[in-house]
Amino acid sequence: MATSRAGTTAPSDSTKNGKVDGMATRSSKKKRPHGHKLQFILFAALVTISALPVILLEAWVQHSAYQREIQTVREKHLLIARNLSGVLDRYITDVEEGFRAAVASADENGAHPAMTRLLRSLSFLHDCVLN
Repeated sequence: MATSRAGTTAPSDSTKNGKVDGMATRSSKKKRPHGHKLQFILFAALVTISALPVILLEAWVQHSAYQREIQTVREKHLLIARNLSGVLDRYITDVEEGFRAAVASADENGAHPAMTRLLRSLSFLHDCVLN
């Protein structure tokens, strides 16, 4: 190696190319060709293009399943509402008929004990007949 005026060593002809006596030094780096950048761009583009239909298909399947669940819940709520309205209609009919029977059977002595039990089962707490 040759010494420069400042006292530092300058690389000699044998180390200018990054080789010392025919061997590559650690400081020598291989430059990446520009083709790798293009390959990465192509790879990213192809992955995006191929993943997009998969993502869209998954979103469509998810949306379809969600809509089916909403329809199923709606049908179940409608069935419950129909059953409940039938039960409430029957209860109203029973209460009306029980009240009519109690009024028809009432006399001066008061209501019959069986009629009192019927009215209590229909949630009447008190009944009285006014003239």
